[in-house]
Amino acid sequence: MALPQRFKRYLARKAPNQKFSSKSATGHSLASKPKQSTKYSKGYLPYQKRKRAEERKRQRALKRLSLLKLPAEARNKIWEYALTENATVEISPICSRQPPEWVSACKQMRGETWKMWYRVNQFNITIYNLDARAYHRWLRYLMSRNVAIPALTLTIHHSCNWNNLLAWCKAARNDMVLLDHFKALQLIEGSQQVYAMVNIALQITAWWSRQPWEVCVANLQYVHMLASAFDPRW
Repeated sequence: MALPQRFKRYLARKAPNQKFSSKSATGHSLASKPKQSTKYSKGYLPYQKRKRAEERKRQRALKRLSLLKLPAEARNKIWEYALTENATVEISPICSRQPPEWVSACKQMRGETWKMWYRVNQFNITIYNLDARAYHRWLRYLMSRNVAIPALTLTIHHSCNWNNLLAWCKAARNDMVLLDHFKALQLIEGSQQVYAMVNIALQITAWWSRQPWEVCVANLQYVHMLASAFDPRW
């Protein structure tokens, strides 16, 4: 049905920019409606999809922020704070501590933190019955990995075993680093007499280090006789 000319003029006055078809049966405009925003446009995402988009954006931002990308000075401060133990680290035959497991999370972190753990902490060597094998193993372990010997103190328990002291002297004779390191140890618990006896025996071992072991043992027997005179337990 054609639109009356009077109705066309009325619509032209009301909406001069709109075009109307004369073939419209209802008289309404057949022109295309303004384009509406789709559900994927900004501000029209459903709640779940909007949350997932925000989560992906946050994950991308976290990937750009990495602890290992911080300056070396800042990383060292963080490592030092995280690696410092609250108490002295004990080294004994039944307890030999190692750096925390998280330092091996990646190659870069291990290279920056593994040696630092030994540098920032205080260690105590506990020796039972003058059996220093665990102490020697621990020092050789550090030296084999080029780790500087950390700050150490000494605790001696259940002493006066001459055979173990001879084994200690023999190990020190084969590796003079063990002898030099013992001089830096400070006794914090145990018998001062036993500590002095160990020190004298190691000094005699150092003096006769270029002689056969039998010659060194013969000279150590004088120390044994002197120690037995003061303490029959020797």
